[in-house]
Amino acid sequence: MNYAHLLPITNSKKPTTSVKEGIFIGNGKTEPTTNMNIKTLVSLTELIQKRCTGTPSELAEKLGISERMVYKYIDDLKEEFNAPVKYSRSERTYFYDGEGHLHLFWEKEE
Repeated sequence: MNYAHLLPITNSKKPTTSVKEGIFIGNGKTEPTTNMNIKTLVSLTELIQKRCTGTPSELAEKLGISERMVYKYIDDLKEEFNAPVKYSRSERTYFYDGEGHLHLFWEKEE
């Protein structure tokens, strides 16, 4: 399977990945929209999948980022990865609305 479409490519001359600073997520324009930390992104997607994020402020504490960054990560999941992320006030958690998978790994084709 080819998952290349899941990580958008920018036209920027800047590198698309950085070990220290995470991964650039682009919007198809010349500049990346957000510099995302891949470990934070993986942790976030796992918490959303398990439906145990808590409130945005609780999620920020779990991920070790600011609440403002939580909203940026959620927006990028929605806009850049087309992930159907919703928030339930009654359950106090983010969740994926519908069936599907967000792949953030390399899978070798056979």
